[in-house]
Amino acid sequence: MGSKANVLYLDLKGSYLHSFTLILLVFSLGILNWSLEAIKWSSLIKKVHELSISKIVASILLGITANLLAPNRTGDLAGRLKYIPASKRSKVLYLNFFNASSQLLMTYIFGLLSLFFFAEYIQPLNNLADTEKLLILVALISVGIILFFRSNLLLNTFIRFSSPKVEKASLPNLTNQDRIRSFGFSAARYVTFLLQFYLILRICGMEIGIIESSMALAFIFFSNTFIPSNWLVEILSKGTITYFVFQLLGYAAPTAVTATILLWFVNIALPSILGVYYVKDINWIRMFQLNRKKC
Repeated sequence: MGSKANVLYLDLKGSYLHSFTLILLVFSLGILNWSLEAIKWSSLIKKVHELSISKIVASILLGITANLLAPNRTGDLAGRLKYIPASKRSKVLYLNFFNASSQLLMTYIFGLLSLFFFAEYIQPLNNLADTEKLLILVALISVGIILFFRSNLLLNTFIRFSSPKVEKASLPNLTNQDRIRSFGFSAARYVTFLLQFYLILRICGMEIGIIESSMALAFIFFSNTFIPSNWLVEILSKGTITYFVFQLLGYAAPTAVTATILLWFVNIALPSILGVYYVKDINWIRMFQLNRKKC
């Protein structure tokens, strides 16, 4: 009996240590995620204004917190503009638009990969030959990358919808090196999300491969992109899509929904608590003016 009890104790101890290690890794990846964003933003913002690392981190945390309070995700803009002189704000708005677009490109690329990974569940894709699927996938991804690296689409879009109107010559020039750097950091951030989600699923007891979990999350992110939302609607919509996807794949859907909420908690809720300190410094009138312009 003593021997069996010792074995059971060691098994439980090993299981708890394993879970604790995975939890630490998830939180470490959360820190890495926002550290990558801080480095990426630092490399862009220095083109128009010098900010200390502490102010860059503060502006990001402030943006995360304000996003939970402001409509249409305009809180992030308030955070990025906090330490910027009024004369340079149009330039920073453009850089923030470019920064967000580079992250959106990752959602587009990985979303397309997920669509073709789960092609058997999508009738129009399932009817195609494998070669046709591959050609379409490569073509669609190539179009997105070419538009990001080789066109003035982002610049012209920003100028067209900016209010008040800004001149092209007044905006910072983004070189290929800037684009490559932003692309790389955005890809690294996206992979960080995928790793976190996989680890959280394993902590919750789901036996799933990292490729399948990554493609499922990519599909969830991609689908949720088309749903205008605030943070509450985003949680509900992601939860609904997650339930549908994992139920379709034959996994425990409630567990997957829990993992999605925990992913949001680690990457959004916890940083927003740190950002509460800076909320007092938000110019709320300015933020709602930004919201009206965005609408």
